[in-house]
Amino acid sequence: MATDDGFDPAPGSLRQVLTAVGEESANPAGGAKDFVVQIAPGVGEISLDTDLSVELGEYARSIALVGAADSGASINLEGYSIDYEAGDGVEEVSFADLQISNGLSFAVSEGTTLALSATSVGFVDVEAVILAGEHTAALSNIRGTRVLDTKVIAEPQATPGGGIALTDAVFDDAPVELASQGGKVTVNASTFAGSGDETALEVWGGIHTDVIELFSMTGSRVADSTSSGLYVVGAKQVLLDGNEFVGIEGEFGAAIETIQIDDAATQALVTNSVFADNDMRMAPLQFAGAQKSVAVVGNEFRDNYSEQSGAVYFDAWLAEVADEPLMDERLSQDTFRFAGNTVANTESGSHGSVSLIEWVQHENTRAEFEQNLFSGNSSIASGGDVSADKLGEGREESDEILSFIGNTFDGSTGNPGGGQAVSIGWIDAAHLTFENNTFDLSDGDEAAVGIQDLGSFGQVDVSHNTFSGGGVEVANYDDVEPSAVFVRSTVFDTPTDPFFVDCECSPAIETTDTVVRSESGALPAAALATTQEIALGALGDNGGPLPTKLPAAGSVLLGAALSAPTVAHDQRGVARPAGSGADIGAVESVTGTVALVQSISVVEGEDAVIPVVRSAEAGWGAELPTRVTLTTHDGTAVGGRDYESATPTLDFPAAPGASQPQRSDVIVETKQRSGAQGDRAFTVVLADATNGANLGEPVEITVTITDATENTGPGTGPGGGGDGAGAGPGGAGAGQGALPATGGGAPAAGWLGGLALLLGGAGLVWWRRLKTVAGR
Repeated sequence: MATDDGFDPAPGSLRQVLTAVGEESANPAGGAKDFVVQIAPGVGEISLDTDLSVELGEYARSIALVGAADSGASINLEGYSIDYEAGDGVEEVSFADLQISNGLSFAVSEGTTLALSATSVGFVDVEAVILAGEHTAALSNIRGTRVLDTKVIAEPQATPGGGIALTDAVFDDAPVELASQGGKVTVNASTFAGSGDETALEVWGGIHTDVIELFSMTGSRVADSTSSGLYVVGAKQVLLDGNEFVGIEGEFGAAIETIQIDDAATQALVTNSVFADNDMRMAPLQFAGAQKSVAVVGNEFRDNYSEQSGAVYFDAWLAEVADEPLMDERLSQDTFRFAGNTVANTESGSHGSVSLIEWVQHENTRAEFEQNLFSGNSSIASGGDVSADKLGEGREESDEILSFIGNTFDGSTGNPGGGQAVSIGWIDAAHLTFENNTFDLSDGDEAAVGIQDLGSFGQVDVSHNTFSGGGVEVANYDDVEPSAVFVRSTVFDTPTDPFFVDCECSPAIETTDTVVRSESGALPAAALATTQEIALGALGDNGGPLPTKLPAAGSVLLGAALSAPTVAHDQRGVARPAGSGADIGAVESVTGTVALVQSISVVEGEDAVIPVVRSAEAGWGAELPTRVTLTTHDGTAVGGRDYESATPTLDFPAAPGASQPQRSDVIVETKQRSGAQGDRAFTVVLADATNGANLGEPVEITVTITDATENTGPGTGPGGGGDGAGAGPGGAGAGQGALPATGGGAPAAGWLGGLALLLGGAGLVWWRRLKTVAGR
């Protein structure tokens, strides 16, 4: 071990070399200079006997203190400090391949154009590491263990483009503070594990001016803190992408706060991150202060407990400031967006798992919940999944919008009387929208959605939702009638009143195409059906991004929404209507389209083989079976004399995910008559298809019967039979052969023309033949 005696520095000692550097850096001879101080291999540990101060003059352009790579070079401060004081001309101070330990502080300060870089440097038992400059701090592969308080202060307003970059760093039981007066602060692929009673990572910008332009944290992990995880204040743009916040016990996991700054406010995007196994007072993710645009997209919140909210606590306001260019397309102006997240097994105290508190401060603000999965969440005092307060208070128009689109709420439990899944209160002029949501709760007396204090200018629109176990409750304590309530194409499979209105008023509720299990005074036009008639399947994977409840075959919901759909696609993305009419509820079942193929010609006395084809929407197949009914109608051919008239049926089974059409044949027997009768014809019509299947073109074909005495070849058309060898212009025999290129009629135009070509190939799915003979 080499000892660096502060009173009599030995030649070649660290102190002697750095002192010489300081003296030379003040010498104008030779102009600006670059200095490299390298600890030679084999020196090992250098130990200080007293504080070491290095004064860098204005003629030191840069200085580097490095150890040999993989040499184990280290500086033992022995309770003392190293302090670099950089003059105005110093542009860069750098450190590499060192371990610095056991001291009071390690500091770099002063310098008006100073850039800092540190690579593969470890700090152990150093009470304070202070890296201060006015340009950029670039820190890579920094290691800090035990008691480490790293404060990086940069003031890049004098040199635009500055800031702090922290990459591939590990801090174990080491709280970190990054402060930048402007510029960008980035943290990438770093770990903050344990921080004692302090926040693991604090990032500070200016409060009213000199704010951080962008704080970005990617691919990093904050874990096992007994205080809080991440605190960001004073940044105009915040990006958290691909991070983990786990095992934190304290105030919050990650908090983003700002004060309104010179007519600007924060944009924040939190995406692809995990917040799990946290126990805290506020929330795993918290927003406070003035926010302009916030998006929380594609994250996982699971197994958290909070006295407030188990996932997100939005105790902020959407500020009324001028629009600015958004940093990401997932952001929208004046909007809080929560989309594509999973919130599971969270326990909340005062609010829902995701809560919005007094967030509306001006008109035209929005909060959007899209395609989120909420599963197994609970709250003591509010809705288990979402709570929102203070919407449009005191306004006279519905400018603020709170929307729930395409979400699944599974097994929520909340405060009785407040909505088990969603609780919304203090509403005056807000517009509430519920579209394509699935609520799957246990049967009980409590509503899934509770709406309180809906004012005279408030609106509620409930369209194409599926409610199981609990419905909607609207409570107006001031007995004020809302301006408009719409319930459209929604099913309520609930044991109690599905849309209970607690108000000394009679709100006008417009109801169309709605099915209920229990009667509701507020929905007198709704159709009443039993659970068995509603026939919803269990919550599960039916395609699309979230679990849903698919109606079973025979459900009264199938094709029952006769009005034009108000929502173009279902919760899974299937276009409405997928059948003859749209389905009621959040899911549009895909039963497919059935159609005939083409008109045919057949020799009297032979069977007329009539194919029926079912095709389905690409990517979905045919989720439900369907029974197809056909009818025959006399033309110049008469039933009973020229053919056996009938009303045959065909059954197509379910084929989820099938990509090829299905085919099934109807066979109508024709009668051979003596003598020449001439050509005569009858028609076959697709009359009906169950479970909401479409009837495609053509729905009607003509069967022409020719005299046997005038034909020596087989009949034309698909499967046309005959007594010849098949060499003539006729088609294949009545077996399961390919469709002919010629026949008794031209192929149908449009999609079916293309389909007729498919039927000739190997891709056709044959199902069965049905021979229909009247009276047999």
